[in-house]
Amino acid sequence: MDISEQDEPTDEHVMSLPESFSISIDGWTTGDEVDARAFANSLLNLTRELSTILDLSRLKALIVTTDYNAATASTSHGELVGPGEPTDNEYGTGLAMARNVIIDEDIWSEVVIYVGLVQNIFSQGHESQPASLLTFVHELRHVHDTRVFSRSYPGGWQSALPRDGRDRNLQPIVNPLQSEYCAQRAAAWAAPADGLHLINMLEGPLRDLEEQMEAARTAFFVHDNLELFWESVAGRLKFLFQCLGYALGHYDYIEQNIDEHPALYEEYRQRLDALKNLPSGWLIEASQKSVEPFWSLDAWTGMEIYDEVEGILERLLNGFGVRTSVWEHGIWIEVDREWTGAGESAD
Repeated sequence: MDISEQDEPTDEHVMSLPESFSISIDGWTTGDEVDARAFANSLLNLTRELSTILDLSRLKALIVTTDYNAATASTSHGELVGPGEPTDNEYGTGLAMARNVIIDEDIWSEVVIYVGLVQNIFSQGHESQPASLLTFVHELRHVHDTRVFSRSYPGGWQSALPRDGRDRNLQPIVNPLQSEYCAQRAAAWAAPADGLHLINMLEGPLRDLEEQMEAARTAFFVHDNLELFWESVAGRLKFLFQCLGYALGHYDYIEQNIDEHPALYEEYRQRLDALKNLPSGWLIEASQKSVEPFWSLDAWTGMEIYDEVEGILERLLNGFGVRTSVWEHGIWIEVDREWTGAGESAD
């Protein structure tokens, strides 16, 4: 069942939502199409409202589905670009995604959300309503940020190329830090009290990092397969940076609005301070500093904005006896066999 933006006229001077935008409800909790259509209409009105403060001019479709994996496996709009695999590991499973598609040489976005995450978004007083709204705004902020990138990058978005092979390999690992940070900080107003579970989610991969890196190093020396080693390490660290983005984006919103949320601020601060005592806890303050240029970004100037956060990644790798450098058109990865450290690296 589909609802199109063309169903009702809009004031294009106020709303950025394009006429081609549509909402699809693929399955509904009650199985009642009347209920599903009413929900879709309400969601369309909310999206219109949010399009007055977010640039949603390249939002092609919103898909609310009971089969999230099937919905994220393909698209009926253009060509999918970038990572499209949902998060799925021992720490959590992703059920909402803003993904990019190329249509007529322009970047558009689709948002795919599992129905259970948003079905109570209009149920005032329901315990999950704030979190549902936060999830929805979070994904739309991703759409906004993608549009800022595509319309402001010097020479056009096609010019946004990695500077070398090392940059091409490191940037996808660290990009979730800034992406999730900006989306979560922009959406945290919808559910200020929802930040504790994000900090708790960060604790797992941050606490387990040393054990995971040691396991990856051991497997590398046993099997002598650098490709599998890098795939494992890159996946683990990408998720860690993603968790840092979520937790720190929410925390920084609370800190910015401390007068409204003094108790939440104190609770979140104490939890983060405890995580800073972990061997890799230095990542917290370093990451907070590195994402500020992205949060204050009005227009892109180039790929140099990633230099600081890629420097954090390199420092992290060095702390586990791994070093990277440019090699021809790719990346050179050196794993020190003599390393006996504990995951710490000098500044």
